[in-house]
Amino acid sequence: MRLSNTKKLAISGMMTAFTVIMLMLSNIITIGTYTFPAAAGIFLLILSYVTGNSYAWSSFTAVSLVSFLFCSDKEAVLCFVLFFGYYPLLKASVEKIRMKLLCFAVKLIVFNSAAVAVYLTAEYIFAIPQDFEIFGVSLPIVFLIAFNFIFLVYDYALTLLERNHRKRIEKFFSALLK
Repeated sequence: MRLSNTKKLAISGMMTAFTVIMLMLSNIITIGTYTFPAAAGIFLLILSYVTGNSYAWSSFTAVSLVSFLFCSDKEAVLCFVLFFGYYPLLKASVEKIRMKLLCFAVKLIVFNSAAVAVYLTAEYIFAIPQDFEIFGVSLPIVFLIAFNFIFLVYDYALTLLERNHRKRIEKFFSALLK
């Protein structure tokens, strides 16, 4: 799909606004601390389909800055900035690695590094209490293990979106912009 720079900029602004709104929903619906950033990242993936990666990365930067200013759920913003915002854009590059095991390992390293960065930033910079124990078991470690499985489901869902809906998304936007 061939779009003018003006149309790409308009779509980028619209998707940036949708992404910020998705993150702002975590202010209202507090159980969305992890789900809203994950959903917001999908908007940037769609934007990369329609306009290309450079517009999507610019949108990621804008959403990150605006969200830090206006979103009160800083943990949701951290999840977006440190993982869910850039991972859908990075995923295609990582999947160019021919060796499947290495590709899988790189994905898990990226996710676990981001998860630890969110944890440490939330606890030590934003003073959001993160250390819990129940019956002597550290819950952050249990959560990290559980989130690895959830990440694999998220990664697979992004793959399905790429395989099954990319052409439909591109068609929708080309019809919308005629």
